[in-house]
Amino acid sequence: MSSQLRAARNAPANSQASATNSTPASSQLHIRLASADDADGIRAVYAPFVSTPVTFEEEVPSCEAYRKRIESICEKYPCLVAEEGGRIVGFAYAHELRERIAFQWNAELSVYLAPAAQGRGAGSCLHAALLELLSLTGIKAVYGVVTSPNPASERLHSAFGFALMGVQPHAGFTCGAWHDVAWYVREIAPFEDAPAPPAPFPAYASAHPDQVNGVIARANESLRL
Repeated sequence: MSSQLRAARNAPANSQASATNSTPASSQLHIRLASADDADGIRAVYAPFVSTPVTFEEEVPSCEAYRKRIESICEKYPCLVAEEGGRIVGFAYAHELRERIAFQWNAELSVYLAPAAQGRGAGSCLHAALLELLSLTGIKAVYGVVTSPNPASERLHSAFGFALMGVQPHAGFTCGAWHDVAWYVREIAPFEDAPAPPAPFPAYASAHPDQVNGVIARANESLRL
């Protein structure tokens, strides 16, 4: 599933393109762009959720499979990590909502936090930065797909102006029970009559490093408030 506030662990790496040149001291909780080199650390945060109804995934992906997943995401969308003391303690990324080209202006969001990052504003800062980066690339609407109930995720979506589209009852059977899924949506850019295709994030970051760096810097400034 996506966009749940979620929980455990590890790994550094460099960011995409030339963006985020200035990173806070590694001992502080901070946000930066992720790359496929962060896959093991991201996977460590994600893995504990596979045994819960949050993900609808039945087995923890192998290290190789998860690296390929992150590589695929980073080819098109921003992926962010929250890091503290050289260890990844949270992450957020966008991914394709649907495959057909008419859906290309939409994206689905996912945000996961290890226990060490929860209750410290990391989820909100990751979410805010991700929304801003997606808007810059030309994405028009973003979606959150949340296993229900999930009060923390529901509060996060409400705080960021998402509207509840509806609840899909009995959407999946996992962990020995049927679970509902709530769909949230937020428009983040105007819908023009002849929209340009969204830019792949690596290309945008390479062409506009100052804008991307600015988003990350603002996220870290908010994290320190």
